[in-house]
Amino acid sequence: KPDLICIPGDSVDRVKYLPVLEEYMDLIDLAIPKFAILGNWEYWGGINLLELQKIYEKYNCRLLVNDCVVCPVNGKKILITGVDDFVGGDANLKVALKNFQDTDFHIVLNHCPEYRDFMLSQRRDFPWMDLVLAGHTHGGQINMLGFIPVLPPGSGKYIKGWYRETYPHMYVSRGVGMSVFPVRFGSRPEISTFHLNV
Repeated sequence: KPDLICIPGDSVDRVKYLPVLEEYMDLIDLAIPKFAILGNWEYWGGINLLELQKIYEKYNCRLLVNDCVVCPVNGKKILITGVDDFVGGDANLKVALKNFQDTDFHIVLNHCPEYRDFMLSQRRDFPWMDLVLAGHTHGGQINMLGFIPVLPPGSGKYIKGWYRETYPHMYVSRGVGMSVFPVRFGSRPEISTFHLNV
């Protein structure tokens, strides 16, 4: 019974899998507000973004492409900012925050974790961000006792889990999918759950 669900991109990589995405979304309680962003594979897979947006809307999910929206949760307000993909799209935090509102908590959805480096370098120019949620890396997807042969472009120095050395803190989810090769090794799929003290 989560208060909200965030989908940080790469939810579908081929047009033929849009019905599978719809089946998956249908499994989730319609009443739960959901927020999604685009990853590189929505672009590289040639997904019709208007069709994807319609599917999301059907299941109470707002697609955020360089945009932000306020979500009320238990009498508090959470600002959800969705940044376009850093590799396949046009990530622009300044545009995403054009409708910024002061709230109790601010979550930024950003598919490629490397974009956080830009956020850190420019953080004095932007409003406070409490948490960045990213994906993209699949935790290395193939991780042989710490040796990761390939990370996708846009990963930067980030692989998986928490990065709390400075604000905004970031969590990089291993996610549930696979990219290029249909195998995961040493990087278990995950759906992350967060308890926020808002």
